[in-house]
Amino acid sequence: MVLFPILKDGHRDGLKSSAAKCHLVPSSLVQLLVRLFLNLLSGLNNVYGNLFVRTDKQYDLRSFAAAVFDSLRAVGDCVRESENYVTGEYITASALGITMKVAVADDSEFPDYQFWINFTANKAWPENPSSFDGIADVVAKILALEGYEVARALAYGKIGGARILYTRKALTGDVRNRLTIRSVN
Repeated sequence: MVLFPILKDGHRDGLKSSAAKCHLVPSSLVQLLVRLFLNLLSGLNNVYGNLFVRTDKQYDLRSFAAAVFDSLRAVGDCVRESENYVTGEYITASALGITMKVAVADDSEFPDYQFWINFTANKAWPENPSSFDGIADVVAKILALEGYEVARALAYGKIGGARILYTRKALTGDVRNRLTIRSVN
């Protein structure tokens, strides 16, 4: 393992300044921090696992979350309060080490979608934040097969960003022929 010196007290030159304190940090941590910094510079962030769901059923947040969590075999169903959400609450559940957060959607890019689903890691984090992109894709297909219309943002947080729309087009036949998946810019 390679160790890198990290200087405390804001000093850059630890050799010339006796006041600076140097701590050794593993190279893997430095690489992770550099990767996160570069992602921020390029406009990417750790929010690849976001879905927006539209339904013609009259769900409130709790009944929609219960239906989604049941479909995905997720456990937990914990209601949390937060002023950061339009209704003042969101609901979480977990499966496969992933926390799913369901809330009422309040995104100007997805005004016709009632609900928002977000995926994050429970205790560990993926080396590549786009790992949740594949999970979001699978979940979107599952929900579309159940009759929901699902949108997955490819550049979440960017105005006018590309998205993929998932809808069910048939009830029977090969699963690949029962979905319509299209990219919209």
